[in-house]
Amino acid sequence: MGQKYSINNIKRYYDIFEEIGRGNFAVVKRGVRKIDNYEVAIKIIDKTNLSPMDIILVHDEVHTLHKLHHPNCIQLYEMYESSTHIYLVLQLLKGGHLLDYITSNQSEYTNERHT
Repeated sequence: MGQKYSINNIKRYYDIFEEIGRGNFAVVKRGVRKIDNYEVAIKIIDKTNLSPMDIILVHDEVHTLHKLHHPNCIQLYEMYESSTHIYLVLQLLKGGHLLDYITSNQSEYTNERHT
């Protein structure tokens, strides 16, 4: 999947399915790219809940993520934007929530030999 930074109608290229995560300003849903059935995560940010400065900060973060290529960081593939939402198409990671894993393996992370 090539790196792109575009402003278009996301539903033209992706099917959007169930919610897989939620934060203060965004919802993350599972998506599938129509051309090849490639699964992605789609972070949907509601701009109506953000201040103009927050929107600038989101665009700055997107610009940084777009340039970032590291095996330990989630990859940003594309960005779509409408008048009310920003859609970030991201690498989909499966296997549950990191916080759940850390909580269930707490002794592994609180042991002095790891600090």
